[in-house]
This record gives sequence, C-alpha cells and structure tokens, in this order.
Amino acid sequence: MDECNKVHSIPENDKENNGKGKQMSVRKIISDYRERTTFHGFRYFILGGSFIRQLIWLGLILCSFAYFTFNGIRLFINFLNLPTMTKNEIITKQMMLFPAITVCNYNPIKQSKLQQHITTRIANIVWILTKYIKCMAIVWMKMESLLAASGEESLAAEKISGQPHKVWGSAIHLTQVKITL
Repeated sequence: MDECNKVHSIPENDKENNGKGKQMSVRKIISDYRERTTFHGFRYFILGGSFIRQLIWLGLILCSFAYFTFNGIRLFINFLNLPTMTKNEIITKQMMLFPAITVCNYNPIKQSKLQQHITTRIANIVWILTKYIKCMAIVWMKMESLLAASGEESLAAEKISGQPHKVWGSAIHLTQVKITL
C-alpha cells in the first residue's frame, strides 16, 4: 500500500498479482481500525490489556452512548411538542425616583473663557488695523507734501538695469519718514 492508503486506512485487496491476492481478514480490518480510530475510548476498549480494563472501558462507552441517546430523544420529543411560554406583566409605579447620574463635561475649553478670548483677539486685531490705517494715512500725507514741495521730476539712472526711471520727489526726503505705532 502507498502512504495515502495507510493514512485513510482503506482495506483493499493485495494489488500485486493482478488483484488475485489474498483478502484481508475481519480480524485484520478490526485491528487496523482500532489502531487508527478517533472514536474516543474505543481504542482503549480494544487495546485495554487486561480483561477487567476492557470491561471498564466498554461500560464507560455504553454509559456515554446511553446518556447521549436519552438526551437526544428527550430533546427531540420536546421539540415536537412545540412548547411556547410567553409571560407579559405590566407593573406601574406611582412615583419614579430621580436617577443618581452625574453628567461630566469632557470639553476642556470653557465657553465663557473662549468668548472672552475671541473678544480680546478681535479687539487686538481692530486696534492693529486702526494703527496701520493711521500710519498709512500719515505716510501718504507726508509723501504728498514732499512731492508738492519739490515740484520737479528728477531722472535717476539705475546702474542695475541700465534703464532710466522717473522718481518723483527727492529720495533723501522720502527716507526720513518715520512710522510709529
């Protein structure tokens, strides 16, 4: 026999001599089955050693089979009876107790502090924008006064580009404007 037939324990005729070999005996088949069976306890019943040990294993196997059969029949009869148990009960209470539940706020940001922070930030932004607008107005007025005072156009040649550019007013006067916040 090859390895596959040994694992599955399939009794076959001896394939040598064109299938005309000897047949396996009943004793050989039972012996082969008892060595490879996964039926719990049966192996110990067959290979038990002493006669007393074999009787104990036979008793355990028969008791287990009887218990399995008894419970199976009992459950099947119970299934055929189709028992239905329904119990409806309405209990009314006159007064309901208030549950002792504490609700915790898991939000780490307090709403009052957030509103105060947003108000402060908006006020700071408005203050900065007003200062910026005032500063730009002052710069614009200074530029207008400087340009009106010079009244002339001067041409300055840029050495980087080599192209002449028109510059209104004096470059010296424009650098003296101070921006203060």
